[in-house]
Amino acid sequence: MTMMKQRGFTLIELMVAIFVGAIVIAGIFVIFTNSQKIFHQEGRISQAQLGARIGMELLKSDIRRAAYLSSPNPGPHPVMGGRNVDPLVCFNQGVTGLDLQPVVHTNGTDGKVFNTMGAPVDIPYPAQNIGLRPDSVILVGNYINANAYLAQTISASTGAIRLQTIQTAPPPGMNPASDSWSSRDTIGDNEFQRMFPSTAFVRVVNRHGRMMFARITGADFANMTVNVSASALKQVGEAIQCGIPGYGEGSEVNVVNAILYRVEIDPSPEAVDYADGNKRKKSDLVRYMLDQNMNVLRETREVVIEHVVDFQLWYRQDDPIGALGSRPNIDMDWQSSLPDDRRIVIGIPIGASPPPLDGSVNAHPENLRSAIIKISVRTADEDTEFSFLMRGLGDPLHRFELNPVTAGAAHIRTLVTEVKLPNIAFRNLRN
Repeated sequence: MTMMKQRGFTLIELMVAIFVGAIVIAGIFVIFTNSQKIFHQEGRISQAQLGARIGMELLKSDIRRAAYLSSPNPGPHPVMGGRNVDPLVCFNQGVTGLDLQPVVHTNGTDGKVFNTMGAPVDIPYPAQNIGLRPDSVILVGNYINANAYLAQTISASTGAIRLQTIQTAPPPGMNPASDSWSSRDTIGDNEFQRMFPSTAFVRVVNRHGRMMFARITGADFANMTVNVSASALKQVGEAIQCGIPGYGEGSEVNVVNAILYRVEIDPSPEAVDYADGNKRKKSDLVRYMLDQNMNVLRETREVVIEHVVDFQLWYRQDDPIGALGSRPNIDMDWQSSLPDDRRIVIGIPIGASPPPLDGSVNAHPENLRSAIIKISVRTADEDTEFSFLMRGLGDPLHRFELNPVTAGAAHIRTLVTEVKLPNIAFRNLRN
């Protein structure tokens, strides 16, 4: 019987096998590493996009509520003898001196955002990140609660508005007939004061549909009373439609307040990195509630979208000086400076060319029909494989420089949407 000879690998064969295996393993490692980089970077991009979409929904909802349970324009008409633009507002009754325009737009300034004190500050590396000028906007409507309440009595001389009993639903799972629950048990004095804060306004609509506005000075749950400035409302006889007829019973009462959207530098210490000797700050789109003087209430600060690099608003409007049925136009930015009164005209005032920037007297927000929103967000970190290229004015916004010392740039994604302004368009006031 012949035995077969067995032989192993030669040294050369073993070295060749090891070499080929090393190449394969190295290739797999490179593919895996690149896949990991792509996976993490796409994750950061997706996270930025998701945050922008969620925040955009809140912004869209707030813009739609502009003038809700308020007025498209309660201001005096410049050529109508001081009468109000909105014919349902009792002219010169509780409106004089109140700035309740539903949309107050302020154009951005090149290379500037805000700090938490409201002062303009540079965006990160403005020399590299050119062409950025985030806008800001004040919206006025019903942003505290969506309810309107019936008045039991109104005294214009004392400024006391007594409401009818507020009915509330029982907590889930509780029997309304139970002796342990009453409709008033779910509301206390603190909650009642939050419903009618002294930082907001009240709108009173009489049985004829005419409205007046007044500043809230306090709220008393025990007496179901909302207090306003004395003599801000006008008590009239039953035959006069504009004012508070009789004792005001049956009049509708609701809250009107203002909110502000603007882009701010994140004030938290972890938002600044000094490790490489360069500051890397992030800016966010924030939302504030405002007081009766249109100043921010700092305790209401809310970050709506993180890592926002640009925020632009444009508006479609009826032509305020054209005939009925004229084509709507898009109101573009007119100037970048910030006037002292913090207001920029919305709509072209009658006979004005170019439009003056003198505040709400000549503003025509009642002509607005929709708002076009454009928000650009960046990833939290730079992508070292994504080179920064200087952007020319008018070029698409794709890259953001976080650190000129290191290679790479942050990715930018932009969302654009159009939102109708139903509470303004529904009234469709014409001049």
